[in-house]
Amino acid sequence: MDLRFFAGHILAKTEIGKNFTLLPAKLNKLQMINESFTIEHLLSFKENSIKNLYTFDLTTNVFRLEHQDGEYLARASAVLNPLGVRFTAEFVEDHIAEFGISYVGCIRIHQLTENFDIKVPGELSYDPACIPGDKMWVNNYQITKIVVFVVILVKAALLGATKKFLKRLYTVIKPIISLYYHKEELFRWMYKQVKHACIYKRQPPSYATFLQKNEKRYSENIQNYLSTLEMLKKGEIQEILPPPEYFKGINEDSEIETGSKPRPSDIEEIKGSFSDNMEDNPLPSVREIYDGMISSKEKYERDLTVSFRHLQDLYASVKIPIKASGKVTTRKTFSSQCPVM
Repeated sequence: MDLRFFAGHILAKTEIGKNFTLLPAKLNKLQMINESFTIEHLLSFKENSIKNLYTFDLTTNVFRLEHQDGEYLARASAVLNPLGVRFTAEFVEDHIAEFGISYVGCIRIHQLTENFDIKVPGELSYDPACIPGDKMWVNNYQITKIVVFVVILVKAALLGATKKFLKRLYTVIKPIISLYYHKEELFRWMYKQVKHACIYKRQPPSYATFLQKNEKRYSENIQNYLSTLEMLKKGEIQEILPPPEYFKGINEDSEIETGSKPRPSDIEEIKGSFSDNMEDNPLPSVREIYDGMISSKEKYERDLTVSFRHLQDLYASVKIPIKASGKVTTRKTFSSQCPVM
């Protein structure tokens, strides 16, 4: 077997889009949404009545949304049929990053024969669909409101909401996101995830796929992101990272300085990524994060090179010739056989 073909075959099974580098994202589950309930309470999907959000009457099966935010009041109601529901939902914490966007976990929908994941971004997640004047990441207020509204949609689906009523809920909620939180496209994608997982029983599309399918609607910034996505798919780059302005912004933003800046516990630690003086300066600089990315990739190259050399020795021991050097790098573009050699 040709070693290049062997390596290419193994790496081809790796899920395209997953980031080598974990990007910052967090969700404060202890955040109070009113005087009685936290985000964690909502994500249990057990509450049937939450002030200024929704109520469900067990005797009449009436689900009623009523939410006041600023001068806008969102209202909708319908009679639901919870006895016809055959799925459950749970929040699963799993810090991942794909296509340059980080997530704090997912709302896992357990259908009868398959599970479907609604990805949940967090505070500091990169948003390529940010509008002019808004920051390139999701802030604490934005993600809190988005999670609250997504929970309402999932809760309604758990109680038997139809596709038509879910659309009604989304329609009356969307103006609040547009007016006060400026994450309309991100929320529209979250709504579509709920529909796919709860109604259609299909795996929801990634945010990148969602943006790609609607690319004609978007600005130059998103077109640039989609161009990077195409480069990834062609093998011209190994991963998508947010632009430098994103890292600079979260490092310098005054709101983050006063309490929202990512701590080491919020970012999965990569060995050797940060300085030895982490205890004195617990907040890594952009340069340290960048150096950590390079260090991680170089370690990957060294480890895979050693593996190839062991494989060469194994072939040599059984007297099978190999026409490959075994030198590994992540800096070359993908070839027809192997993307790393």
